[in-house]
Order: sequence, then C-alpha cells, then structure tokens
Amino acid sequence: MLLKELVSSAKISWCPSPNRDRLSLLALGGCGLSPCLSVGLIDITNSGKDIENIGTSPLSSRCTSIAWGSYNSEEGALGLICTGMEDGNMGLFRPVLSTYDGREGGREVVLERLCEATIHPSAVGCLEFNRTDHHLLASGGNDGKVYVVDLSDGITGSLNYFEPGKENKHGDYDVTSLKWNPKVPHIMASSSSNGNTAIWDLKMKKSAISFRDPAQRSRPSTLAWVPNQPTQIVVGYDDDRNPSLQLWDLRNVSYPFKEAVSAHQKGVMSIEFSPIDPNLLLPRSSPSSTPSSGASRTSGPRSSPGSLQLRPTMTRSASIPSPPTPARRPIYRPGTASPVE
Repeated sequence: MLLKELVSSAKISWCPSPNRDRLSLLALGGCGLSPCLSVGLIDITNSGKDIENIGTSPLSSRCTSIAWGSYNSEEGALGLICTGMEDGNMGLFRPVLSTYDGREGGREVVLERLCEATIHPSAVGCLEFNRTDHHLLASGGNDGKVYVVDLSDGITGSLNYFEPGKENKHGDYDVTSLKWNPKVPHIMASSSSNGNTAIWDLKMKKSAISFRDPAQRSRPSTLAWVPNQPTQIVVGYDDDRNPSLQLWDLRNVSYPFKEAVSAHQKGVMSIEFSPIDPNLLLPRSSPSSTPSSGASRTSGPRSSPGSLQLRPTMTRSASIPSPPTPARRPIYRPGTASPVE
C-alpha cells in the first residue's frame, strides 16, 4: 500500500531524533540544477499522498550524500544534518522545529547553517553519523579517502577530522559505502570500487581486516552490519550480470559465509536491515529493475553449504520515487525460505 510519495531527484535520510510531536521527518538533498536541502513531513494521519515540505535551504553544489545524526539534540532541535556535495564541500545544518502562521498543528523546520568546509577534493560519496558516539561523523570520497570528523569540541568554521588508519585500502577508487558497527562503536567498515572492503578499528588506528570477493567482482556498492551479530556484515554488489548479496563473518574472511543471488535483475545499490525486526533486509537495485518471483537459488562454489535462501515480497512502507521510474524493492528474510507475510 502506497502511503506517501514525492517526485524528486535527491539523496534522503530519516530523522533519528525523537521530537515532542513524534513527527516522521525526512531530509532531502537535491541533485538537480538548483540544489537545496529540504525537510519533508510524513503525516500518515493525512489522507493525501504528498509529502509536505516544511523547511528549505539552498546548497552550493549538487548533493551526493546526506546523513542525519543525533548530535546535540537540544530542546526544539532535531540533531544535525550533514550534506556531502559534488564539489567536495560538506555542509552542517541544525534543524529546529517550530510552529508557524499561528495555525493549530502547523509546523516548520528552520535549517540553521552552521558550517561548510572542504575535506575531500572531489565529490563526497557517503556519510554516516555514529549512533553511539554522536559526535563522530564518517565520510568517504571519490578520492578513495575515508575520514572521521570529530565534533566533540563544537562546530566552528573548520572541521576537526582524521583518517581511521595510515594505510589507504582504497587507492584512488571511489569509496562506495561506509557503515559504523551498531554494537561496537569504534569499528567501522568501508568499501570501494577497487573491490576492497576494509574494517577499521579507531582504537588501534588501523585497518583490522580487509577482504574482497573471491570471484573478483570489483564494485561492492553497499554494506550493512547484521544488527544482532557484530562480527557479521552483508555486502551488496552493483553487478548487473550477477546482482548478489554476501554475508561475511569477520572471524574468517577467506570466503563469504553465505551468498544469495538477488531477486533483482540489476545491481544492488543499497541494503538496510529493519530497525524493528533484524531478520528483515531491504535491498534496492538500479532503476527499471524488476524482482523475480519464487525462491532464489544460492550461487555456486563461492557459497558454503546451507547458503542464504531469500524470497521476495513487496513492502508496505512509504515510497519515495525519483525519476526515472524507481525500482521495486523486495523485502528478504535471511536464513529461511519462508515468504514474509
């Protein structure tokens, strides 16, 4: 069932901070000719399908990544939004919720621009706030660099940042994804188009582990830590010939622990676990991809016995399409052949 939709070319991120009215808010970083940062209100009590825009601020360049963290969630404030842009700039905004026009139930989000700084020489490909240490923000660029921004001393005109390790595991290749470990906050994973996935230990200040697909697929496009297993991570590949998901166990990275062929007909672009049910995994593929029906077959010799068997179904969550026509997104239940009801 479609609840809400918005036609926009944008990077998106959900508001993680609870607010007094329990509003569902969505940040959208524009990728068009006149880029701007906007905040949409998802009001499911309203029968209309449109997502209401309740806050806007212009951007200096097209948005290439966005993250919304819980840093410094003061009274009325909704954390911190960071936009990564095509020109290498990173913008920090404090969204503040207020009423407007004196109308009952009227809401507005004021986007206070705090800082804009350049860390990467080219586009910022991915961003993520640490969910435990809210002052830490990770960024990955098209220059192959991974940085951690430390906001513990406050936000000024410049940003205090460091590399998680001295050795560059990604060369000059695009960093395609990075994720903080939800259970171990000083551990972070990053992947790049040279095929490497690196696990960084901030306490040791180095890469603890790195691995790559034994079949030499060279573009891991997305990562997701298994919520209840801090040593396991899912890697998705942007490979139209063989769109698949791999489950790796960091205690033995010679081969993926499990592998499943995606129901999509094109490469996997992003994956997310459900924050409510850790057995549900939602992948997204390239536009115009249609998921196949029936149970997926596990792949050949790269998989271990008892490999992940996935079964597609349609989600009931809100759809946020962007031109061209968006891909349909099936929900998978890892470890079972039973369909999700």
